[in-house]
Amino acid sequence: MTKRLLICALTMLLSAATLPAQQTDSTVAVIDTVQLLERYKVINDYSMLGVVYGVNLTNPSFNPVRNSEMFMLPVNVGVTYTRYGKLFGYMPYFGFQASLLYTQEGYKFKESKDDSEITDNILGAYKATMQTLELPVMAHLHFDFWKMKLMANVGIYGGYRWKIHREYKDNIPQETRKYSDSFHPNENRWDYGIKGGAGLAFVFDPIEIHLMCYYKYSWSNLHQPNVNARTLEHDEMSKYYYRWTYPTNIVVQLGVHYQLTKRVGRSKASLRRDAREEVIRMLKQAEEKSTVKEAETTAETTAETNEDNNGENR
Repeated sequence: MTKRLLICALTMLLSAATLPAQQTDSTVAVIDTVQLLERYKVINDYSMLGVVYGVNLTNPSFNPVRNSEMFMLPVNVGVTYTRYGKLFGYMPYFGFQASLLYTQEGYKFKESKDDSEITDNILGAYKATMQTLELPVMAHLHFDFWKMKLMANVGIYGGYRWKIHREYKDNIPQETRKYSDSFHPNENRWDYGIKGGAGLAFVFDPIEIHLMCYYKYSWSNLHQPNVNARTLEHDEMSKYYYRWTYPTNIVVQLGVHYQLTKRVGRSKASLRRDAREEVIRMLKQAEEKSTVKEAETTAETTAETNEDNNGENR
């Protein structure tokens, strides 16, 4: 690769020998022919660090189906690291993203309008909100245009449900509320699953504003499947009928990201401009090396001439 680079530089140097150091149409033609950036420069190879905030729309998937409803939780904050790069060395549309998030999820059952009917519940609570630490790692796809980009993410996540708060109707006795702020032994604390989404970004180098919408599906049952759906205690029915509760969330998220390294390869025009700057830099280096070599040759010639003259004088 080094030999090819030197050959390209020498070719451009000879082609531009009669040209001034300014950027000309002929220089641009040489650049387009050589396509220096496409071969030797990394396109869209940069990283970002950002902060994100969002809201969750949560409603678990129950089996058997229960009288639940979706509700909004307003806390989804964290930090995100994004690394862009070229797939297979030439496709500048990919990267990966890792985040550390503090978020919420839970469940809520529809309240019965008739006091004679029993509102569906788990451990007597018609609503529960869990605080969760989440670590998603996702593949990142992006398409850049103008000062915007279209994005899509998909990957997996791991998490830990570290706190819970349950809400009860007034007619629930106090002895039933012993797990109001603690997990039942048959509830799973560790969480993991799949997460994916799409969005739009506005780019104002070095700041980027990302608006994303995600769908998150947990593969970790909220409680053990062989327990009663309300009491979370083992029963006869559970031996023959599999019960499960998998949290699902729709997340709308806004992020502000700072580019840690220079963003290269925004468009064909920017690639051409960067290529032109790279070629001019190489030409200047070649001229400086040539000047230094000429000076060294002149000095050596002068020294040899002086030695010869000294010898003749003797």
